[in-house]
Amino acid sequence: LAPLVNAQRHVGMLSKLRKRLDSGIKEELVLLCELRGIGRVRARRLFNAGIKTVADVKKTRAEDLAKILGSGVAVSVKTNLGEEFEKGAKKKMESQLKEQKTLFDG
Repeated sequence: LAPLVNAQRHVGMLSKLRKRLDSGIKEELVLLCELRGIGRVRARRLFNAGIKTVADVKKTRAEDLAKILGSGVAVSVKTNLGEEFEKGAKKKMESQLKEQKTLFDG
């Protein structure tokens, strides 16, 4: 309604508020939820791990993202951001994660 009543200055704020209400998120997660495959729960996991922006996601290695999100989602997110992977990268990361888990299971 804001554009109809000539309240253009409120359109940006209202757009952000609509995204927050649709996703049920706080303001700090809006940018992370813009990524394909990232909803409020995954965005919160990233945020709690210190990854707060899309630029942080780009800088983070896929292996580290896999620890937070799972290997399939990590590969998908990085691919959507323009990073290319060799064939079988998802399986490779899964096997690395299993090896790391067994070291701590001891």
